[in-house]
Amino acid sequence: MVEFCTNTDLDRDSGLLDSYQLLISCGHDEYWSAAMRDSVESFASSGGNVLILSGNTAYRAVTINGRQMTLLGRWGADLGRSEALTTGLRWSAGRWSQALPARGYNVVMPAHWIFDGTGLSAGSVLGGTCGVIGYETDAGVYDAGGNPTAPSPSNLEKIAEADLTADWTDPTLEVPPPPAFANIAAYWRDQQGYVLSVGSTGWGQGLRGAGDPAVTRVMSNMVRRMRYRFGIIYAVSNGNLLWFRDWNQNGMGDLGPGTNLGTGGWDACKFLTADETGVLYAVTADDDLLWYRDFRDNSGAMGDARIIGRGTFNGCQFVFSGGGGILYAVTSAGDLAWYRDNRRDGTGQVSKGNVIGHGGWDGFQSVFSGGEGIVYAITPDGDLLWYRDLNRDGTGDIGSGAVIGHGGWNSFLRVFADSTGILYAVTPSGQLLAYKDYQRDGTGDVAGGQPIAQNGWDNMQSAFSGS
Repeated sequence: MVEFCTNTDLDRDSGLLDSYQLLISCGHDEYWSAAMRDSVESFASSGGNVLILSGNTAYRAVTINGRQMTLLGRWGADLGRSEALTTGLRWSAGRWSQALPARGYNVVMPAHWIFDGTGLSAGSVLGGTCGVIGYETDAGVYDAGGNPTAPSPSNLEKIAEADLTADWTDPTLEVPPPPAFANIAAYWRDQQGYVLSVGSTGWGQGLRGAGDPAVTRVMSNMVRRMRYRFGIIYAVSNGNLLWFRDWNQNGMGDLGPGTNLGTGGWDACKFLTADETGVLYAVTADDDLLWYRDFRDNSGAMGDARIIGRGTFNGCQFVFSGGGGILYAVTSAGDLAWYRDNRRDGTGQVSKGNVIGHGGWDGFQSVFSGGEGIVYAITPDGDLLWYRDLNRDGTGDIGSGAVIGHGGWNSFLRVFADSTGILYAVTPSGQLLAYKDYQRDGTGDVAGGQPIAQNGWDNMQSAFSGS
């Protein structure tokens, strides 16, 4: 669901964003009040994601009084609070009085998830045919060694860059800025929310009918990933429920120690699974289905359990969330069944299962979801199979699986996935490996896992994604 707000709404209501997970700023969003910036920064510091689809963003400071907006000056040059402190980038170049040549971004970080499925490599040009570099641009601030420096955040990642030094300084400027660049860049704000800026007023041009398909795919990747808090992993250790964050989501870094969300008793659950909104489902030893809420407010608090199904999953071999309130289960008859938590608030009862896969599902070593109707299964011979529940409404048949991992997957203690194509696997030695299903369409080969935790995961009683 998409909802809209205006700058006035954001200015007057400091809690406007509290119940949301993604704020998108688009158009030429140049004029921001202090209250707007405070609201957005607080939202990101509390775990909300911010996607800025323009350039020259938050460049000028204003006050807003009803329908009247009063200009105070430039946030950085006049008031000492650079827009880069919020967006990661600051205004870098402008070209207004001359026709714009078609220009795009050169890819700097080809492994970044925004390029999934584009086929772009380092140095490839994104949006060059449609000209995503508009008449005003933003860029990060870097030192002589190319490292981000104030006022840009120290953890700012340069994802793509356009060199504008030759022709993007407009001759009408009385005091031209120094030769500059435009960036697509992102940073984690207070290790909670992800802030990503495309750094150009021309980004929308790439989304037109005659645009670059790679720009369309990048746009889809950004929204699909950032609409929920991503990289969240839950695990049960010694009966405690732990929370982890895969910040990089590229097979690099280390998860580190987990945060304890629930002390004791979680190992008694027959199945544990979670969706992308912080809802956890647990199947008890008596086959009751419990609903919990991870408030994700940095308090570590979990909501009280509520029963939303009694005896629902009796005899089931696997139970897992498919996102959006959907639950899948492999029944005692070997069928794949579809269920729905319609209310998703801990009230009501989960719907009864509809069979969407007829027989044979109990022969798999593991079955789990990849979100958006994707279901993965591991055969006894160690192949990784990809399925797609196209309807996602309990009708139709999920069909036959496509092999996307050839052998070896049966050697892992457990495998689970998030809704963005990342698969996590626990080795017998206790490492946690991250793999990537780049295509997410049943083609390609998922191979080459990278360790993101070096030990201890073999002692986890369960592990699953919360993204």
